Amino acid sequence: MLLLHWLRDDTAPLDATLRDGSLAAAVRGALGHPHPVGEDGTRVRDRTLPRRIEIRDRNNQVLANVELAA
Repeated sequence: MLLLHWLRDDTAPLDATLRDGSLAAAVRGALGHPHPVGEDGTRVRDRTLPRRIEIRDRNNQVLANVELAA
C-alpha cells in the first residue's frame, strides 16, 4: 500500500483526480519507470507497484482507497 496525505481542506481537486484516473496513472508512471542508478539517480531497484493507494486527511482519516490493477 502507498499512503498519501491530502493536506488541503478542499477535496474537489482530489475527487477530480480520482475520477479521471490521473492519480493512479501518475503513481504507475513514477514507480514503474526505470530510473538511473548512481550518483544522480535513485538507489532503489526493482520497484513493486502498490496494490492500493490510501489517501488520508491531515487528521489521519481515510478520504479514499484506490485499487491498482496488479
